[in-house]
Amino acid sequence: MIMGENNRPIDRIKALAQWYIEHKAIKSMYIFEHVCGFSKHYVKNLCATKGGNCSVETVASVYRTFKGVNLHWLVLGEGSMFTVSDEEAISNALAATMDYSKEIKIKKLLDNKLLHGLTKEEKLELFDRLM
Repeated sequence: MIMGENNRPIDRIKALAQWYIEHKAIKSMYIFEHVCGFSKHYVKNLCATKGGNCSVETVASVYRTFKGVNLHWLVLGEGSMFTVSDEEAISNALAATMDYSKEIKIKKLLDNKLLHGLTKEEKLELFDRLM
C-alpha cells in the first residue's frame, strides 16, 4: 500500500475528481458526486474522517461511471490513474456528465407545471422532439 496523502481509496477518488475538475472534464465536486450517485459532500466528509473509508459499492460506482479509470489504482493505489490516454479520460468524463445532464433535463421536463395536463409518455415524446 502506498503511504501518503492518497493511501485510501476515498483519497484516490477525491484525487480523481480533482483531476477531472482541473482538466475541465467536470465542473465541480458536486457534479462528480451526483454523477456517481453520491450525496452532496460525501467525498469531502469521508476524506475528513481519519479512519474513514468508502465501501466497495462506492469504488464500483466510480469505476462504472468513469470509463478508463484504472481499477488497480483506484483500489490499491498502484499504477497509473487511467488505462486510457488523458484525452480519452476527459472525453469519457464529459460523456458521463452529458448523460447526467440529460437525466436532469428529463426530470425538469417531467416535473414542469406547465405540462401537468400531459401524460408521462407525452412529456417524453415532447422531450425527444426537442432533443
